[in-house]
Amino acid sequence: MTLSAELLPSMFMVRCKEGKKKNIYFTSPIVRDIVINNNDKLKIINTGVKTFVRCDNKGTVCSFRLAQEGLHSIFPLIGPKRKVHVTKEDMVTLLRNDSPHYPPEFHRLQPSTQEQFLKIEQGSCVLVCETDSGPNTPPLSLVTVGWRGAKSARAYVSNHDCVHYLRLCGADVSQYEQGSCVLVCETDSGPNTPPLSLVTVGWRGAKSARAYVSNHDCVHYLRLCGADVSQYEVKKTFKDKPPADDGSSRNETDDKDPEDVTMAEEDDTMEQRSPEGGS
Repeated sequence: MTLSAELLPSMFMVRCKEGKKKNIYFTSPIVRDIVINNNDKLKIINTGVKTFVRCDNKGTVCSFRLAQEGLHSIFPLIGPKRKVHVTKEDMVTLLRNDSPHYPPEFHRLQPSTQEQFLKIEQGSCVLVCETDSGPNTPPLSLVTVGWRGAKSARAYVSNHDCVHYLRLCGADVSQYEQGSCVLVCETDSGPNTPPLSLVTVGWRGAKSARAYVSNHDCVHYLRLCGADVSQYEVKKTFKDKPPADDGSSRNETDDKDPEDVTMAEEDDTMEQRSPEGGS
């Protein structure tokens, strides 16, 4: 990747001195001087903007790729060699790919986009999408981090940025819309049924939905809908109570163990046999 001479190497910092560097951060000269001159006085957790991320890949020469959060800081200093200008349709195709194992292959893109990808080597690149304004659409200018593979390409953006860019492109984002919602059920009255109006809290997932209600409310709403609630009904089993005891058929020794009774009788016999005043 060709970088401008204005981008000084001293403006990049890492968090560790030894071992493989995971991220490279871009800082200003003033911030760099503050960190170096106060290294023993300040404990710095993080500083700068993450610009490069380690990405070990056998098919590439460089072990790092561009990071989306720091791309706009160095974009004017990146040469045109690794910049791929794509159409809005190709940008939507690349953004909609959410599987790293099956990225869009080159033949699914426009011929002009395919030609640009074939001219560069495998590795990180910059996807640039610029469109003119139309009768009802404003001009569009998007810059994202991309990856040129052996036979495919993909966009390296987070889910939030992906949804935002798709909205800017006017694409459908219903598959990404997740969160809380309200479930409303209203029916008209029938010959033997009154009108029904239920409102519950729901959740819209990626490929499913559910209602957020307690068990008691769930049973109540199911009864209102005329549904079967037998699975929620807990049956209690009561054991037969023992007959009342009137005390006529038992004596005091019935509650004692037979062995205890025998031992008590032997103790009485021993007391009778022992002489009075014996030592």
